[in-house]
Amino acid sequence: MGKSANATEVSYFTNARPTTTVQELSQKTNGTGAVDISFTADDINDEDLSVKLEYVLGATCDFSTPLDPTIDTTNENATSTYGDPSVNNSNEYKLSSITTSSGVNTVYIDWLSKTEIDDAENTYCLRLTSNDGVDNNAISDTRTITIDNLDPSIPGDLSLYSSDSSSITLQFGAESSDTNFAYYKIFYKAGAGTVTENSTPHFDDDLNDVSFNGTATTTISGLENNTQYSFKIFAYDDFGNVSASGQTTYITNAPPTGLFNSVAQKVNGSGIVDISIEVYDVNLDDCRAKLEYVDNAQCDFSGGALTPTLDTTPANISSDYGTVTINNSSEYQVGTSSPIITSSGSNTVNFDWLASNDIPGSYGDYCLRLTVNDGQNDQSVLASSTILYDDEDPIAPGDLSVDYVDGVSVRLNFGLPGSDPKFDEYKIFYKLGTSGVDTGDNEFNQLLDPNLGLENFGGASNVTVSGLTQNTDYVFNIWIYDLYGNIASATNEVSTTTEIIVSATWREEEDQPDPSENNFLARLDPIRLRLSIANTGDYGASGYRYDLEYAEKTADCDLLSTWTTVPVTASTEHFKMISSDYFDDKASTTAQFINSEGYIFEPGYIIEAPSNITGYQSISTGSYTELEFNLTPTNNSIAGQTYCFRTTNDGEILDNYDIYPEFTLAPNPRATFVSASQKTDGSEEVQVEMDVLDYNSDYNSVKVEYVQGASCDFSFPLDLTLDETSASADFGTPVIDNNQEYQIGSSTGWITTSFGTNTVAFDWDTLSDISNGDDTYCLRLTANDGVDQQSIPATTTVVVDHIYPTQVGDLTKIDITSNSVTFALGTSSSDTNFKEYKIFYKEGASGVTESDTPFSSSTNPNPGDVNLGFADFNGATTTTVYGLEVNKQYVFNIWAYDWFGHKVAASNEISVTIRYVSVSENWHWYGDQQNETPSYSLADENVSPSDVTAGATIKLRLALREIENILGEDVKIRLQYSTYADFSSDVNFVGESGSSTSLWTYDDGVDDDNSTLSTNLLSGVSLRATHNESGISTTTYDHLGSTIAEWEFTVRNNGAPESTTYYFRAYDDTNESSIDHNGGYTFPSLITSSPGLSFSTGGYSLNTLVEGVYTTVDSSQSQVDFGTIDNDNDEVAAYSFTINTNAGGGYQLFALQRQRLESANGATFEPVPYSNAFPDAWPSDPSPSAFGYHAGDDTLSGSSPSRFSADNTYAGFDETFQEVSYSNIPVQNETVDLILRIESSEMQAAGEYETEILYILVPTFYE
Repeated sequence: MGKSANATEVSYFTNARPTTTVQELSQKTNGTGAVDISFTADDINDEDLSVKLEYVLGATCDFSTPLDPTIDTTNENATSTYGDPSVNNSNEYKLSSITTSSGVNTVYIDWLSKTEIDDAENTYCLRLTSNDGVDNNAISDTRTITIDNLDPSIPGDLSLYSSDSSSITLQFGAESSDTNFAYYKIFYKAGAGTVTENSTPHFDDDLNDVSFNGTATTTISGLENNTQYSFKIFAYDDFGNVSASGQTTYITNAPPTGLFNSVAQKVNGSGIVDISIEVYDVNLDDCRAKLEYVDNAQCDFSGGALTPTLDTTPANISSDYGTVTINNSSEYQVGTSSPIITSSGSNTVNFDWLASNDIPGSYGDYCLRLTVNDGQNDQSVLASSTILYDDEDPIAPGDLSVDYVDGVSVRLNFGLPGSDPKFDEYKIFYKLGTSGVDTGDNEFNQLLDPNLGLENFGGASNVTVSGLTQNTDYVFNIWIYDLYGNIASATNEVSTTTEIIVSATWREEEDQPDPSENNFLARLDPIRLRLSIANTGDYGASGYRYDLEYAEKTADCDLLSTWTTVPVTASTEHFKMISSDYFDDKASTTAQFINSEGYIFEPGYIIEAPSNITGYQSISTGSYTELEFNLTPTNNSIAGQTYCFRTTNDGEILDNYDIYPEFTLAPNPRATFVSASQKTDGSEEVQVEMDVLDYNSDYNSVKVEYVQGASCDFSFPLDLTLDETSASADFGTPVIDNNQEYQIGSSTGWITTSFGTNTVAFDWDTLSDISNGDDTYCLRLTANDGVDQQSIPATTTVVVDHIYPTQVGDLTKIDITSNSVTFALGTSSSDTNFKEYKIFYKEGASGVTESDTPFSSSTNPNPGDVNLGFADFNGATTTTVYGLEVNKQYVFNIWAYDWFGHKVAASNEISVTIRYVSVSENWHWYGDQQNETPSYSLADENVSPSDVTAGATIKLRLALREIENILGEDVKIRLQYSTYADFSSDVNFVGESGSSTSLWTYDDGVDDDNSTLSTNLLSGVSLRATHNESGISTTTYDHLGSTIAEWEFTVRNNGAPESTTYYFRAYDDTNESSIDHNGGYTFPSLITSSPGLSFSTGGYSLNTLVEGVYTTVDSSQSQVDFGTIDNDNDEVAAYSFTINTNAGGGYQLFALQRQRLESANGATFEPVPYSNAFPDAWPSDPSPSAFGYHAGDDTLSGSSPSRFSADNTYAGFDETFQEVSYSNIPVQNETVDLILRIESSEMQAAGEYETEILYILVPTFYE
């Protein structure tokens, strides 16, 4: 038979492991280094999951030593399809609360890779491990990713390739390099302020290639002319990592400037127009010039411009610097082949317009237009100049006619006057002969007859030409001249013959002691000397023959002993007899003299050559006779010498001489100095002016000599070298020939003296005679008329200086304001003839010249610095240049000058940027944002607080010092934050209040944004700046130069990751530049943490004084036993609370009585009849009982925060929350007390009473 058995079936289910699969793993492209991670999570058991994330370096995914990534805890950056995952980087499984009950859940998080992987580029492996509370997933999912947190290599600085007035072409520097290179960006701004990524961007397709597509340059257009612009090039990779070049500043091309110095038609009748232009280019570029003209005075070129024919002859073109050429075939005729250089400063260029080629015979107004071009731009405003051009000959005057002729002159009648709108004068030219007179012959002009300077002859009908030779044929004609040298002559010449001169004409009145004193006689001039001889004796004088004797007057004539008879033929004698055509020898005289004595006249003799003695003459008593001798001074006579004359009886002295005739021969020619001084243009030439006078009206020449020293010792005179092209004179054109002894005046061009004193100017080329001269020299002039030379040469001294000033030291910047720069002066210059220093400056970084803005002892505006007029700076060590502008770069240099144009510049220019610059110094974090002046310190000054929680609103006080002594106007300061202490990466602006994307934002405090602080809190600061609750608002606060001021910023932790150090940096929003910290200081920083809240309770033992009362019972942490309560006796117990919280808004402690103090039979103790809002003193006779509390916190919230400040204030419990302690700021170990008090009367029912009191501590986190 068989057996059977029964069993019971039992089923067991093991836990199903969760699964996680990575869906996406990619680095963000915004430069934050954040890695976007998405994964799916599921669990068959529908359990909530936690996920652990780990990573390692390399693609092999070797997790033998895993690393811990930091996940973004910002709520918006940790999301899922279902539910809301929680992130806590302190946990092993950083992600929790991932629900799976609704199915597969896709989770999205960010890995803040820069926290662990900074400045690196590598492949990493990420591992995800999920846990359902029981098991991990069976196989952790791993994925690799290349993370690039390495900035591209810094691209080379941009350099200037070219510029014009509206664009700058920049040359790329060294290429950047990056495995994941994306593109370049160029940012720029006007001025020298800091260029940031908020500045103006420049777009160019070539910037999208790491090698710039092989191009070398890029052009930025739309710029203002002559304006400074600053540039940076930024290199970006695919992940937003960025690096920037250094900043460079360049100036758009300043169009050149050109103006007319002068436009004047020559006055020589050539029709040529002299043109002088001034050309300068701030950028020191080579230039060229275009000349055009129109035939109107309104400079209306709308109908088209005409091109002038310019003289291309090199000798007729000059310039201050360089050699300029002209090519009429070029659009810009002047300087196209050989440019007009401006590198040495403003350049004056002189040249000629051959106007008579273009507009021959014309008369009228013309306008010339000048266009200067620097190879890039024409000048902005074209220059123009008008000229009245006259190439039209005057209307000729009528023919001259002869009115009267004598032996030495001809009187000519004028014909009809000529005419010309620009009449200048008439000139009569004459020569020997009967025809063929021209303008190269003898000239008679308005200097000799002023009526020739008047168009209608001044109403005169005739003119007398004197100084002619007797019995000679002369031919005359008259020309009319206009101001430009155009001329016309009368149709017909006129000729005549001068008369024969019978005798010399009488020159002076009788008995004048020296008739030639002011009317000098020249050698060979004919002289008729008449003498009277009277017989005042008692008997007749008969048989006398009278001759004429002379003597050099060395004393009074009657004292002279050496007398010489005037001969007929002279050998060494100073006078001789000459013949006359107007009388016969020994003809009889007639009475001519005044006979006041009443003598009886007896005729005498007139004597001429070949005689020198009268015939026999008898004079009766009381009678007189007149004798006349015809003589002339010989070439042996002495210029300037006075001679005495007497008659003798054939050599026998007469009895008495009442009056000795005498006259003075014309003196030697004379040259005198008008001036002599070295030119001040650095040419080393001495400019000399002299007056030359010769009473004989002879042609003269002058010898010029020199010696060294002021004593004028000409024992060994030196020959000097004159500039042979430099002579000019009032009359004539003297020629200089250094090969002649008398260098000035020769047969090809004498010094004319016939019109009186002639002022002659010339230049001494001292470099040809003196090497490195620096001394006083003496010049000597000696005039010569071909016969005599100057008796006493003229001398004068002149300083000749060839020595340049010694090098002046470089300027050094020591201070800057918003409109000035103060320089320390370098080593002073020295020079025997020091004049002054000049500082020149202009906008830009280099290339200052003497054509730029000057600053010296004599310049205006500024108004200059008088100390620059002293070689030793008058003892000064600094100078300040005013009139500058903020956000401009200037370049300066100093020159030393002497009085003669020698100059030397300092070795080095100095470039200065005038810009407000501040640095940060002390800082302090505070926790009580509700106070205008915070008092709750989160840490000491310059110390980072370590527990700033999400949602906390805090205040930063920050000191900024201005370091360039520049007023910062309307300075708005905002904050940037970064997790990098040097702000090399992860740089962000603090966001505006309400931002959902910024980890840190501004927040509203009790203050008004941009209002002024009322109290300083930082050490070493006295100036108060502004409250700041926004980064984009504007302000009117001005930060004084070289001062330190205190700013306040109210900021909120808007979900920044925990346990992370954040650094804060000030940013000058007005000038768009970040603000560095000063040496020895750091940027403000803080450390985030998770929210924290803790408290503990404690009791007090019997007989302890608390809040003004003694306890009557013991209390423990959780219980108070009042024991047996006697009637009419109160019992007192006390609790203590110790509270800690980092909540930004502090906390509130509430008490709630769950039920009344009640016995088992339902009897209750009555609460004291006072509320929490209005506590009062403990009742004196409670009936039937009283139970209540006293809050030990003297400052609560609400409208009466000090309601419990008095010790004897109580309130009754009720079944609502009652505030018993409060703080509006985070606290650490804050202790507060609570008193419980009870009292009964005999009316209170007996029994055991109890109640439960609930205490709730509530932190306040600002949202």
